[in-house]
Amino acid sequence: MKQVNTFAFYEMGTKLCELRRLSPRTERITAMGQALWPAKALQAFVQDTHEVPFVHSKAAAADLLDIINRLYKSDKEGQTIDLDESKAPIGESRAGRIERSLADFEAVFAQEAKAIEVYAVGQKGIYSTSSLVENADRALPEDVRNRLSAASAYDLRQAGKCLAFDVPTAAGYHVIKSVEPLIRDYHFKLTGRKLAAKNRSWGVYIRDMARHPKVDRQVTAFLTHIKDAYRNPLMHAEVTLTSDEASMLFGAAISAILMLDKAIQGP
Repeated sequence: MKQVNTFAFYEMGTKLCELRRLSPRTERITAMGQALWPAKALQAFVQDTHEVPFVHSKAAAADLLDIINRLYKSDKEGQTIDLDESKAPIGESRAGRIERSLADFEAVFAQEAKAIEVYAVGQKGIYSTSSLVENADRALPEDVRNRLSAASAYDLRQAGKCLAFDVPTAAGYHVIKSVEPLIRDYHFKLTGRKLAAKNRSWGVYIRDMARHPKVDRQVTAFLTHIKDAYRNPLMHAEVTLTSDEASMLFGAAISAILMLDKAIQGP
């Protein structure tokens, strides 16, 4: 996925307007100057939108760019433009080709732009869309992020993307997974042992930790709440989350990670 700079299309339009100022009487050297920025805009459109399916528009842009580039070439094959050529008007033929090619590009672009799949993604709570999509793990302080396992960081970032694009149930799964490595680490700190894979349920982890005299009771109580309110219901295929529920779970997971990290770093 790549973010599309929609302002670039407006900017291209403003530059292409320069071509409308050309007339058959425009001196060739003047036309070359007026066509310089439109040419750069067309090149950027063709090169920088490779992930956007403007198939026919790019072909029309390439045709217009080719006609513009001929302004810089001598009518005498293999030679550079001489002074006489640069001072001569571009004439009806060149001006007409540019005008028609520009009109063709605009018509094709107008049709494809209507059908292009560009969607607006609204902000979720205090989190901007770009923050959720690119680095949701930055909801945590930097020192905590630096201690976070690669697996936890990955699942937090995936959860952020799912939240941004309104896939709340998937966000919930990733949120739950982001907390689990820290639960295992805290369990190991307290008990000094690792559970077999078949016994790695939150209930077993919480029960084992709760038996230890040095356990942080706030941690186990909060994990129990997340387990009962969100994790266990999510294990049933028919249960789904709303966007609000996924956002609440994301916030709860951030709190749980902070609590677990503090407990793990403590005495």
